[in-house]
Amino acid sequence: MKQANIAAVILAAGSGSRMGGYPKPLIGFQGKPLLGRLLYAMHEVKLGPIVLVLGYYANAIAAYLQEQAQEDARLGMQPITDQLKIVINPKPETGQGSSLRLGLLALAEQRQDVLIALADQALIQAIDLQALVGAYHQRPAGAGAIRPWVNGKPGNPIIISNDILQAMLSDPHWIEGKDWFKTQATVMHRWESKNHHYLVDLDTQDDLKRLGLNPSLSWPT
Repeated sequence: MKQANIAAVILAAGSGSRMGGYPKPLIGFQGKPLLGRLLYAMHEVKLGPIVLVLGYYANAIAAYLQEQAQEDARLGMQPITDQLKIVINPKPETGQGSSLRLGLLALAEQRQDVLIALADQALIQAIDLQALVGAYHQRPAGAGAIRPWVNGKPGNPIIISNDILQAMLSDPHWIEGKDWFKTQATVMHRWESKNHHYLVDLDTQDDLKRLGLNPSLSWPT
């Protein structure tokens, strides 16, 4: 695929409390942990650099990445950690907004547009990211960001321009990203899509059941 020239932030610092206190990025789906599926998809679309914001379960997630990178190298594949920078949120209990700010700060000097993704979107594939990138490049004049909307519901990931990134970071009244966009509604383009992949994330064990996954999770070894 053509180089997207878009960086990425993956938000993966949550406690997974509604999942029973399990690291959601490590939930296995179709043979890979969710985080691995997302990172490989980002590599295929040539997003980078990629900032991964961790908090709870940081050690377990970092250990998985290290082991997978070693396996990728053994197989002659692009390492899962290629272009990856890990940022630790020291206070993940303060919410997703603090993780988003840390992720954006890590990219502030890159002067790139940024795709912001959640680590628990089980169905997102490279083709979904590529479609979103294509829609972003065709967004209306004056729109500095894009979000997929499916059947009247907002989805993820989103993409923001570097101008929006800088505006968010320079706002002295920074609040969680979704609330910031409520005050700047004209900058977010609502991209209508029929692709339900943008809506599916895993918050509860009922969400696992809907995807045919075993709700009795055990910690990865």
